[in-house]
Amino acid sequence: MVKVKERLESLHRAVITIDNRFGVLADYAFREALKGILKKYFGAEAKRWSYYD
Repeated sequence: MVKVKERLESLHRAVITIDNRFGVLADYAFREALKGILKKYFGAEAKRWSYYD
């Protein structure tokens, strides 16, 4: 279970790095590409979720 958590953290850092590299202007394209990857390789669906504190 620890390895899974480490890999998820590594994936999270990689995604954040890619997002930061291309900036806000490419944000929509980045989200759409990531949604496509999730669907194609994992059969998952990405949805928008907003949380207000």
